[in-house]
Amino acid sequence: MQNLKFKTNKMIPLLFLMLLFSSENYAEEIKLVKRVVDEEGRPIVTDPLAYPRCDEYEYTERCIDLRSIPDIDESEPENKQIVSSKFKKWQIGPYKMHMYSIIDSMNSYSNVTVNSAGKIFAAGGPQLQFLRGEDQADQTWERRFYSRFSDSFRDIKQIDQTLFAVGTSGVIYRSRNFGENWEVFTQIFIDPFSYQDLKQPEIEEKWHQFHEKMDDLKFKYTEAYSIAFDPFSSTQQKNGVVVGYEKILHTSDTGQTWKKLDFSLKDDVLQEATFSEKDHVWAVGTRGTVIKSVDAGQTWTKQTVLNPHAHWLSIDFINPKKGCLSGSGEIWCTENAGVDWQKSKLNLPKTLEMGDRIMRLRWMDTKEAWAVVTTGQILKTVDGGKNWSLFANMNQLDPRFKQVQLWGLFIDRSHKKIYASGGLLVNDDAKKSDKKDVFSDSGIILTWQK
Repeated sequence: MQNLKFKTNKMIPLLFLMLLFSSENYAEEIKLVKRVVDEEGRPIVTDPLAYPRCDEYEYTERCIDLRSIPDIDESEPENKQIVSSKFKKWQIGPYKMHMYSIIDSMNSYSNVTVNSAGKIFAAGGPQLQFLRGEDQADQTWERRFYSRFSDSFRDIKQIDQTLFAVGTSGVIYRSRNFGENWEVFTQIFIDPFSYQDLKQPEIEEKWHQFHEKMDDLKFKYTEAYSIAFDPFSSTQQKNGVVVGYEKILHTSDTGQTWKKLDFSLKDDVLQEATFSEKDHVWAVGTRGTVIKSVDAGQTWTKQTVLNPHAHWLSIDFINPKKGCLSGSGEIWCTENAGVDWQKSKLNLPKTLEMGDRIMRLRWMDTKEAWAVVTTGQILKTVDGGKNWSLFANMNQLDPRFKQVQLWGLFIDRSHKKIYASGGLLVNDDAKKSDKKDVFSDSGIILTWQK
């Protein structure tokens, strides 16, 4: 096979073909770029599972990466451990609830997950931020940043021993060492043809086709809001989906490769996806959108519209038949795998000032489930979703806290423990003056026991 390296006196623009990882025709070239190089371009590590990248020293004129390596050094000062004295822990009221907050961090955590060892992982923004720690006193926490801008992660999930996060512009990040390091998903695009005999209109058309192929794997100028993998599959290679603005990406190899699905979602924003059983995956979003796949996310069908004006934000199932979805101040539940849905009753205080963004909903068991609202409320049901009541209003529990927002929720069913994430304004004792309190914008992690 001819090597891709060549000499030319003319710059040859990139054209239209996307080179897939499994391509037989270009397997040799894939192996060449699937590596980590030093400043001189010499390979220093060979990792067969690493996302392939172009070698800029050899393939500049023929190869381009879907996404570049983040211009962030993990050893920079802001990417550091946070000692317990700076990561404050509060015991909150009668709920045996702990709240962790990085004072004056100017950030918020969009979602949270916990592994079997009790390690907490959260993702948010700005600056594509990760947090890692444990629910213990005098615990050292760690932060990682992968952007210098206002980019945010919107979701974080784990499948087996691998963590994934998605966010601004459809970025997909992966960690294969429990959050110690993260790598951005990329794919290489190569023009294997010469077009020296083509006319200008043909060149422009092929250039356009090339960029369309790249854009298929991005949520251009928008967000990817959710990522989900099939936890019921016994195979090593898992199916999964990423959903967001007008687009669904699908993987059949646990996130090693992704492809855009041909499914009409014009002007729809999918907010969350979840698997209810093997190969069965649901997604919800704007304009009352509820869709379902029975082939692990490869094809989809639209479901009954419960409320055409609803902005659904979350969906979760405790078993193949029983699940609930939430958003727009409403919760609906099904007990027959979505054939019928019933609107739940929210038994809330009349004086409660609660927003309509019921952001996340998760099941503990077939009777108990929890939900968080972006305006700081925590809701609970103990009758399988028929009735919901106010468990806690975070804006009224402690005078030190203002404008609490809750965005993420995770249930550890094995240990009967609940985790939530978000942000708030907290009274910063270090900056407190005699005349007034000073509040700092801080990301938060909440934990409490059933």
